[in-house]
Amino acid sequence: MTSILKVGTIQNSSGNGFPNVGDGTNEITVGSGWVRIASEEWSSSTSSVTFDVIDLTKYINYMFYWYISHDTAWSTTYFRFRTSSGDYTTGQYGNSTYWQQATNGGSASTNDVSYAGSQDKVWMAGNGTVFDSQGQALISIPNYSSGCASIRGSSQLLNRTDESQNYVERFASAVPGANLTPTTVTGFKIFGNGSSAYGSVQVYGLVK
Repeated sequence: MTSILKVGTIQNSSGNGFPNVGDGTNEITVGSGWVRIASEEWSSSTSSVTFDVIDLTKYINYMFYWYISHDTAWSTTYFRFRTSSGDYTTGQYGNSTYWQQATNGGSASTNDVSYAGSQDKVWMAGNGTVFDSQGQALISIPNYSSGCASIRGSSQLLNRTDESQNYVERFASAVPGANLTPTTVTGFKIFGNGSSAYGSVQVYGLVK
């Protein structure tokens, strides 16, 4: 699935709604100026959704919300930036990761070697076969060739059969301009390690 920005139009011209972005402890509250620029929902086997909606003449900051089903095929939710050449897959995403299980005394895992450090994609949520995930993320694409394309967000891994197995999760990643020039970014892709039976994603842009 691919969503493309409609030139001169937005899906929500009033910019209503006051979404929050944060890690659960330091939220950014935003209001007027945010407009919905794309959305996707699927109810059958889907391996990825792409949003080629980056428009530096209108926006620098973008936000999206998601709910995605996880199972044996799609147990982990990932993110990549896109350029006119397609997905940016070079292993130069600088990732930070965190998750903690919803049990008394459960310890947190921070910067797990499987997902943190220099990777070829951004981990956003999960590693479970009977789970779903939901979350929110803030993307910044500066109109500045030496800057960094970046994303940070908070998510939750939801066990569909055991309430004690939910996880709170957080992630952040940036790609230096020396590796990926921000002004060449045209969009982003959300995907898993297989296919998902259900998902819904809404994308917003903050008008300059």
